[in-house]
Amino acid sequence: MAIAADGAVSIISPAAEMGQGVMTTLPLVLADEMDADWDQVRVVQAPSDAENFGNPGFYGIQLTGGSEAVRGYWDTLRLIGAQTRMVLIAGAAAVLDAPADELTTEPGRVLHPRSGRSLGYGEIAASGALPAPLPEATDADLKPAERWRYIGRRDIGRIDVPAKVRGAAVFGIDVQLPGMLYGAVLRARSRGIGRRSWTTRRPGPSRAW
Repeated sequence: MAIAADGAVSIISPAAEMGQGVMTTLPLVLADEMDADWDQVRVVQAPSDAENFGNPGFYGIQLTGGSEAVRGYWDTLRLIGAQTRMVLIAGAAAVLDAPADELTTEPGRVLHPRSGRSLGYGEIAASGALPAPLPEATDADLKPAERWRYIGRRDIGRIDVPAKVRGAAVFGIDVQLPGMLYGAVLRARSRGIGRRSWTTRRPGPSRAW
């Protein structure tokens, strides 16, 4: 994940989109915990790298299938989001010269209610005011369900749909690589069993095999 100076938040989706919406759902879980502005979120597909992006709830394998994506990545993404929020609050505390426990967040911003001052996430990232060492998030730092902004909402559109509607989405069949070869399955012209050749079976009455 990365936060740019203009406030854009790039979140890596560890699982590939196969039509079930995980490329929206997984980044959305992280974005909710860190209080990102969803309109500023850009989703990036993770590379093939099971060591860093493997599903912790499915033996560390990086795959999409079996309804395991949300279940497997849920805890990890929430903790990463909570940790990111803590880092941003610590960074804002340094810039605003205010106690971290007096700061709170709203989508894309850290606020100091007592003074009325606030900083955008992009401003904090640009300042480079990050704590060392980074704070560690625990389950106690996660938002309760009543404070979720995005999780569970049905009015958030899937990020993969616009490109598919425009015909701009890149599918596996669209990939072109230098020197790429194409393969096809050679199938028998007829069915047979035993030693009978697949291709020399004589015509005859229909029968069940």
